[in-house]
Parts: sequence; C-alpha cells; structure tokens
Amino acid sequence: MKKVLVIFLFCLVGSSAFSQLRVGIEGGFNIAQFADRGSDQQYYNLSGIGAISGGIVAEKFWKKNYYFSTGILFIQKGGYKEKGQYATYGSSTTTRLKYIQVPFNIIYKWDIGKNMKLMAGAGLYMALGISGTEKGVDESITGAVTKIDNRVRFTYYNVYNNTETYIKPLDIGYNLLGGIEWKKYQFKLNYSHGFGSIYPIGSTKFSNAVYGISVGYLLPW
Repeated sequence: MKKVLVIFLFCLVGSSAFSQLRVGIEGGFNIAQFADRGSDQQYYNLSGIGAISGGIVAEKFWKKNYYFSTGILFIQKGGYKEKGQYATYGSSTTTRLKYIQVPFNIIYKWDIGKNMKLMAGAGLYMALGISGTEKGVDESITGAVTKIDNRVRFTYYNVYNNTETYIKPLDIGYNLLGGIEWKKYQFKLNYSHGFGSIYPIGSTKFSNAVYGISVGYLLPW
C-alpha cells in the first residue's frame, strides 16, 4: 500500500504542472451491506450496518465540464447476514471490514448559480482489506447455538478455521455519485458495488455494496 501512496502523490505533483488541480479532505457516513447471488441466496436475509469513510481526495480538470477524481480513503464495509426462514441451520452475524480504497471517477459538472454546480459521475474503485471482525451466533442442525467472535483474515486460500473469517484481500467494483458543489465544498451521494464475491469459499457470492453521503473540502494545489 505504501507504493500506491507514493505513486498517487507523484501523480498529483506531476499533473499539477499541466492542468487545474484541487486537493482536500473528505468524510462521510455510509450504510454498508452485502449483495448476494448464487444457489444459497434464499437462505439469508441481508441488512445494512452503519459505517464511516474519510481521507484525502484530489480532482483535476480534464476538458469542458469533465473532471477526473481520485483519492486515498479509509472506508468501512460489511453487513448483517441472518439465517432465513428456509434455512434449517446456519449463522446470523455482523461483519465489519476495514479497507484502504482508491477511487477513479469521471465527474461532469453543470453551473446552476453563482459558485454552485451540480455533479454526476461514475467510475471504478480498488480497495485493500486491512482488518475486520465477524460477530454473532451459529445454530447447528441439532439446534445448538454457539457464539461467533472471529477476526478477519484476508487471504485467497480456500481454507477453514472456526476462529477466523476468511475474506479476499482485494475488492474491486464500480462507483456512482451525484451531488452539489458550492465554492470549495462538495456534498455528494455515493453508491459503490463490488464485482465479485468477497469470500474465497462458498456457493453464494456475497459482494460489498455501500450507500453513502459525504462532505469534501478542496483547495487549489
């Protein structure tokens, strides 16, 4: 991740010589949950959990009303997964995952008044897992209930350990966003969705989905 940070800062400094560049900070509140597909999806009920995000953001003018936006963000993901009515046994847990995320977005802006613009954009993101937990209960086929209090281990290996939850280290997906820019401030609604399953094992594919609202403050570089 250090290499990514160095490359990111190098690109910011280098690009400032060629076009308009603004750099700042951003923070937000999110609702994170899992999106599922696969053979077992009818056995789970999914709901969201509160999460936060924040970090350094940068925006560079591209052409006409188009801008390129990126950054390095800390973001929480995960969700609540509950054993559904069709499941005779299984777990009900809350998973909280922490990532360092780099978005790559193209944003279009419309002037709607003095010092005010509407914004809409889309792009991709790449997130690296750094830590996490899974807590809840597991009900066996006999009806016995045991407590789950696992730490997350980020790995691609297809393994099992009843004291650890295994999650893929890299989460890649797409972003959608819209909002208002007023002077140096940006107020945005965000949605992101992972392309693939976060788990290295399992017949149901659970991906990260995050709904959020954020506030950013950017200054000329």
